[in-house]
Amino acid sequence: MFTGIIQKIAELKEIRFFDKSVEMLIGCENFKTPLQIGDSLAINGVCLTVTEIETNSFKVQVSPETLSRTNLGGLEAGQLLNLERACRADSFLNGHIVQGHIDSLAEILNVDAIEDYFRIHIQAPAKLSRYLVEKASIAIDGISLTVNKVESGTSNFEVMIIPHTWEQTIAHAYHPGTQVNIEIDIFAKYVEKLLHPPKLNKPETLWVVG
Repeated sequence: MFTGIIQKIAELKEIRFFDKSVEMLIGCENFKTPLQIGDSLAINGVCLTVTEIETNSFKVQVSPETLSRTNLGGLEAGQLLNLERACRADSFLNGHIVQGHIDSLAEILNVDAIEDYFRIHIQAPAKLSRYLVEKASIAIDGISLTVNKVESGTSNFEVMIIPHTWEQTIAHAYHPGTQVNIEIDIFAKYVEKLLHPPKLNKPETLWVVG
């Protein structure tokens, strides 16, 4: 589990494409507690596993399912990445509960500077519009943000980014057309499932006559 508070900006050193998967070499100076093989990291909000460690860098593997839902497959060497380590059970929950399971890609429509702050307009897929609630939490490329406004009748919404977050994440590279990973608040999906459970096929009854 993660909290959506980005800890480092890392650089994609190399990306290797296989038939249906990807391996990424990511450059990153050590954390206070060194990484270990098997550790979970959120990279642009995507939960991935450290598979190999080199000097000031590490490798992760990306599955076909993850590539189909995220922006990782469209990255190039040299691009910057948001990085967050998995949180401990006794750590502060400074953002909100983020699983690292991306729901879909969304597109940056516009970025407006308002003094030192930045208002970002985003278009999500229509299927996610029912989860977009004003003042609710949402993760954009792993960044815990608040939905400031939802445009009525659309799947467009706005978030506001403070100067610190702008400088300490890849948000400063956003521009119209940028594809970002979004993760909806997990509690919204659980509530929907509980209120509207799917209809299950009625199992066939087997009669045994003796």
